[in-house]
Amino acid sequence: MAEAGFAGSEIGNKYPQDPAVLKAALGKRGLQISSAWFSSFFSEEGREEETVQAFVEKMNFLKAMGAKVINLCE
Repeated sequence: MAEAGFAGSEIGNKYPQDPAVLKAALGKRGLQISSAWFSSFFSEEGREEETVQAFVEKMNFLKAMGAKVINLCE
């Protein structure tokens, strides 16, 4: 990505989930995380609490990575 001129990317599903590991790998290449996709299930009865917990985990991960955006979709 860096060789192609990009400064960062969204989180991919094969990226390390440990912020320290991912930051180190991206830092070696001068890259950073810009955002991540989050699929929510607020409209599905009984999944509200599960969705909120998953959102908080994703938000905290992205915050640790320095990202400021979550792409949220129902």
